[in-house]
Amino acid sequence: MFNKQQPEPQMVMSESYKKWRGMIFLVTPGQVELTIKEPNRVFGVILDVGVKDRNSNAAFVFSTAAFANGETTFFPSPGGAVMGLGNNPQVAEISKSIVSMGQIFLVKARRRTPHLVKPLAEQMIDKRQVKK
Repeated sequence: MFNKQQPEPQMVMSESYKKWRGMIFLVTPGQVELTIKEPNRVFGVILDVGVKDRNSNAAFVFSTAAFANGETTFFPSPGGAVMGLGNNPQVAEISKSIVSMGQIFLVKARRRTPHLVKPLAEQMIDKRQVKK
């Protein structure tokens, strides 16, 4: 009676977000001023937060890219990126800390198909359906 099946959220993703998402995974250590030549050295972290609008049934992803040199970008999937956030010293330090934490969690990381957000949207759906 209360377990009504909800329609699948519709992912909102601009073309500019798709292009950014594809390019962000092509960044090299040298582009973020990392000169350490260690295998498996983390030089960037992508943080994705999935959100579903209850009123419109639209799903969004808010992505932040943090790099070893402090460069930071915020890009919501509907569009409207804010780039160059690492110019602010406080943001740059936080970004560097996030990358350092990424190194710690690297042992627990698993390879995902880069630049595809659909698995994230599917996870949102799966988590919603698991709740009882």
